[in-house]
Amino acid sequence: MPLEGLFRLVEELRVRIEHLSATLRQNEMVTRYVLIDPLLRGLGWDTEDPEQVIPEYRSGAGRADYALLKDGKPIILIEAKKLDTPLQDGLAQAINYCLTEGTLYFAVTDGRRWEVYETHKPVPIADKRLVEFDLVANAPAELALKALALWRRSVDTGRIDIP
Repeated sequence: MPLEGLFRLVEELRVRIEHLSATLRQNEMVTRYVLIDPLLRGLGWDTEDPEQVIPEYRSGAGRADYALLKDGKPIILIEAKKLDTPLQDGLAQAINYCLTEGTLYFAVTDGRRWEVYETHKPVPIADKRLVEFDLVANAPAELALKALALWRRSVDTGRIDIP
C-alpha cells in the first residue's frame, strides 16, 4: 500500500466530510458507505470478501458493525456511528462484543474520528486505547502513520503495531 495512495484517499475523505456532513450526521449506513468502507479498503481490507471483513457480525452480545478477520476469526471488531456522534456512545457496545467473542482489539469510529483499543488489557478503558486519529484534524503524514495500525498487513501479524 503506497502511502501516496493513502494520502490521496484521506484528502478525498476530507472533501466528502466537508460536502456531505449534513447527510453523514443523519445516517450511520451512509457514513459507513462513504467514509468507513473506503478507508478500510485503502488499508488493505477487501470489504467484499467475507474471509476478510464481515459487516453486521453476529456476536452473542449483538451485532458488531464490522469484524476484521484473521484466519477466519475476528481480530478487530468495529463499532460505527454516524458522523459527529460521541465515540463514547459506542464503547460499551464494542467492549461487550469483544468480551463475548474473545476478540483482542476493537475500534470505535464516526468515520472521521477513529479510536483503537486493546480489549483485554487490565487497565481503565482510557488506558486501553492504542491509537486515535482524526481524518480532518491530524496532519496527513501523522494520520497515515496512525491509520497503519489498522493496515491489514499489520493486523495479519496477530498484533497491532503502532508506528
